[in-house]
Amino acid sequence: MALKMGIRSSTVRKVTEIIRKVCNPLVRDFHEIQRLQGSPNLGTFFQEAYSKVGSRLERDLRDYNIATGSQYKIVIFPVDGKENFLRGIPEFTVSVLLKKGDEPVICVIEAPLSYTTFYAERSYGAYLEDLGGIVRLKIKTFTDIGNTVALLNYPENQFSFRECRLLGCDSLSAAYLASGRADALLLNTEIVNPNMLLLVRLIASESSARELKFHRNSLFGHFGLCERLEPTIPRMNISGV
Repeated sequence: MALKMGIRSSTVRKVTEIIRKVCNPLVRDFHEIQRLQGSPNLGTFFQEAYSKVGSRLERDLRDYNIATGSQYKIVIFPVDGKENFLRGIPEFTVSVLLKKGDEPVICVIEAPLSYTTFYAERSYGAYLEDLGGIVRLKIKTFTDIGNTVALLNYPENQFSFRECRLLGCDSLSAAYLASGRADALLLNTEIVNPNMLLLVRLIASESSARELKFHRNSLFGHFGLCERLEPTIPRMNISGV
């Protein structure tokens, strides 16, 4: 759900600028990979593209940290959704998480093929920026489990959702939840990079999502959805993130 216009902080603005610079050559590499499907050189080409993005992001973000006197811990995901990228499937992002100590404070998720940036800043909300401008994000209001479209990172439909989709890209799944393009996000947290899980929790919480924790899983969605599902799951807890 889109709300009022938002203002980016100088840090978000600079991180976004740095990410977008590396995305132009990455998009060209992606289109080349689409043409290389079946080629024995595909894996090598991908690794070179991945390394270039990672190296440039690391250099430019480190320089920014030094120049501003910031002390962010910088976590880079050069291509989240690697398998999609490698197979020429346009569901991938270039994402960055900034932490103060162990606490996530800013995340930027760039979907380069659609010229869309999703970002969140602790206590300041989650936003989407595209060619139409900047809008604040808030998850969709819960209506009915039977009408829920959920994004997953593993094949499961224990809640009888109307539809379940595996995007193969956790950052994009979280961004789609935050922007109301999906109603829920179900993750097996054991197979998620711990820093990626922090990124997911940050953009989820800043778009007013709640987290339902149970066993080795976390379900993110509207409070009403979590409240409805809580009695069906033994020995779990529900909390804000």
